[in-house]
Amino acid sequence: MTLKFDLTQIVGAIKSGAIAGSASCNNIHFSSAFIIGFISGLTYKATCQLLDKLEIDDPMQVIQTHGACGLWGILAVGIFDNERGLIYAGQFNQFGIQVIGIAA
Repeated sequence: MTLKFDLTQIVGAIKSGAIAGSASCNNIHFSSAFIIGFISGLTYKATCQLLDKLEIDDPMQVIQTHGACGLWGILAVGIFDNERGLIYAGQFNQFGIQVIGIAA
């Protein structure tokens, strides 16, 4: 088995991590930024494979980086935000879902 390195894929994955992380960069922990960037790289690769399978040509890789990874970055704000995110605050308010408690 021979490994092939594609420089455009490597640069695209790095760029997509920066794009996804920029949505929540002011209010997340550095470990959350690492997780967001890692998932963004996986999202980038999966979107590249999907577009290849669908035979959609995107030579500038705008759909992969700004579309798919930008969408992931927006969702990551609701998950990883330090004050109101799902993980740290346990609230769904960032997603537009308000949980109302039932009085006993």
